[in-house]
Amino acid sequence: MELIVTNTCFKRWKNKLATYVSGGTVSAIDYLLLRGCDRRHIKNVKVVAGQECVSLHRLLVGDVVISSAPRKKKRMHIPRLKVWKLREPNVKHEFARLVSDRKDEVFEADNVESKWNAMKEILQKATEQV
Repeated sequence: MELIVTNTCFKRWKNKLATYVSGGTVSAIDYLLLRGCDRRHIKNVKVVAGQECVSLHRLLVGDVVISSAPRKKKRMHIPRLKVWKLREPNVKHEFARLVSDRKDEVFEADNVESKWNAMKEILQKATEQV
């Protein structure tokens, strides 16, 4: 479930980690679990020694800071073109045929920039098709 035990993220003395104290028995039986992706929000986890919620049981407190900064948007996945497949003879001939069918579009362009963009578009479309 990708949870982390936040009690183990901070160094403490054993008596500061103990949530249950009875006679000579001192143990940590309470844990604060948090999603791993939210680890940066936890600033401190401690046992409050003076506060007992039930007899012999100490209160576990975690300091969580929630910022109001917006989360980053995920980038849209753009599939890679598998240009290494152009080494195969049948794919190579199909690619050459598609490019030669549209080569007139390059010569119709007026300036160098538009010729470059036309050639780029022809090559990308042909690569996507094969």
